[in-house]
Amino acid sequence: MAAGLSSEEFVRLQQELLFLKIKTEELREENARALRHFQAQSAQTGVDALRKAGAGAVSAIGQRAASLKSSLSDGASFQAFQAAKDSILHPEADAATTEAREEVHSLQERLKAAMEELASARNDAMTAQRAATACEEDPEDSGSKPQRGARQAEDGMTVLLFKVQQQQKELERVREAVDQQQAQIGRLTEKAAADKRPKGSPRLSDLEEQLRASEGKLDDLGRRLQSSQGSSRLTYELQCHLESVLSQVRKRDAAIESLLVRQERMENRSVLQRERLAFAQEDIMSKVMEYHLEELPQVLDATSPKFSENLRQVVSEEQLDEDAGNCASNQSQQDAGVQVSNEDTSDLQWEVSGLAASPSWSSRAPEGDGSLVALQEELQGLRTAAEDAQRRKAEQAESLRAQIRQRQQQMALKETAHTEAAATEATQAAAIQAVGSSGWLYVQKIEELEQQNDGLEQDLDLLASSKQCLLDDSKEKEELISFLMRTVRSDGSELENPASMKKPGAGAKIFGLLRGPGRSQRTQLEELQKVAEEAMMDNLRLRKDLRILAEEFRKYMQADPCPTNVSASSSESLGRELERQKTDNLHTRQHQSIERCPCLCCGPSAEPP
Repeated sequence: MAAGLSSEEFVRLQQELLFLKIKTEELREENARALRHFQAQSAQTGVDALRKAGAGAVSAIGQRAASLKSSLSDGASFQAFQAAKDSILHPEADAATTEAREEVHSLQERLKAAMEELASARNDAMTAQRAATACEEDPEDSGSKPQRGARQAEDGMTVLLFKVQQQQKELERVREAVDQQQAQIGRLTEKAAADKRPKGSPRLSDLEEQLRASEGKLDDLGRRLQSSQGSSRLTYELQCHLESVLSQVRKRDAAIESLLVRQERMENRSVLQRERLAFAQEDIMSKVMEYHLEELPQVLDATSPKFSENLRQVVSEEQLDEDAGNCASNQSQQDAGVQVSNEDTSDLQWEVSGLAASPSWSSRAPEGDGSLVALQEELQGLRTAAEDAQRRKAEQAESLRAQIRQRQQQMALKETAHTEAAATEATQAAAIQAVGSSGWLYVQKIEELEQQNDGLEQDLDLLASSKQCLLDDSKEKEELISFLMRTVRSDGSELENPASMKKPGAGAKIFGLLRGPGRSQRTQLEELQKVAEEAMMDNLRLRKDLRILAEEFRKYMQADPCPTNVSASSSESLGRELERQKTDNLHTRQHQSIERCPCLCCGPSAEPP
């Protein structure tokens, strides 16, 4: 052998030899009992006992041989390891232990010889067993010759006992040699260690302890590295979740900004529509005044049939101009002015006609030139005053006609630019002409309906954005619930299967990171269940709110399509307030869920970021 046996190997060999000795004594006693029993009974009984004894001896010898072989193989492997370690730690101690190794080699050879003898004894026992079997198969020969079978059995047992005694003696000699070699090796080892080890150097046991301590530290560092990797993965997941939340917040801000821009555009559009309606109102008033002016000549013809044709034409033109000018300034003052001018003109014409047709005028003519001249001058003054009044009225009528023509041109341009608006305005004008005083109410109702339509469109957009936000939040919470449930299930399977606890997987490592220090499994499961239940309740509440909003919107759309008591500004403010409340609730719930995650990761003693 290349290296010597260690002290542990020698102790084990000694124990094996002692056990073998005890077993040999037991076999000897069993053989003696079998021999006595065989001599007392018949040949068949002796053959059975011999067979049993041989089988027991063979099994015992085989067991001992196997144990010796295993001990020798273990000793050889340990010797190789010990030799390598000694060559590394004490390279100069090989020369001092050469003789001990040679002696150990000789002892091992003796052990091999003993094993060979044991094998031969086992073969002899097998031969005896076969002979007993042959005797059992040939009962006639055994019955006719019982003495010969008994003698053969006795010879076989004697041979076996003799061989067992020799093996026992040989094993005792080997044991003594092994004890001596063990003592010598111990002395040589102590001497070599004392000679070769420098002063102050650590012993082998100290080095082994340091090696074990360093291995423990290495394992601890590996576990810390795994835990740090798990925490880094969890941190990355939280960062991804936070980025998704921020992206959703940005999307909502962008949606709010777009809604504000759209609201401004709608306000500008409403201002333009109001201006258009004001222009349409002015045009309608002009049309109404034209309609009234067309009826005035007929009234004059019916009230003054004795007027001349020229005078009626002048009066009708003056009345038309006066009515048009007065309607442009103020309706009440228009009527008063028309009545005054009509009275003055009628009085003037009646005076002129009366002077021309009265008999006193012709009779007073020859009375005197002075009175005639005075009357003529008075008549001339009256005529000049009437001409001045007519001239002023004609100028006012021309200015009013110019204004009306200008308005008509503007309306024509607007009608060509906005055909659709002109059609609606024409229908409104026709409706106003038909209903008279109810036209103003109809215009106001149209304006209110347009504003309410715009407000409803904005509310619909807000509800659509709120629905999308609620659906995204619900999806995120469902993913969180599924992740927590998978984590709980993986932890429960690991607790039930101890084999999986020895080699934890990735899910078990992550769940181990989620657990805090000093917390029991039941507490962790209860906390996870509470978090899952809260998330599910939030999800149900959000769905219920969404369903309620949808039902309210449906009822509102199915109700009266033209309510006059609800304005667009109130609907817009209500929609904004609802959207603000929803976004605030979503933000608070998301912050609460984000605050729960660090508490689960770091334990109850951790603080939220």
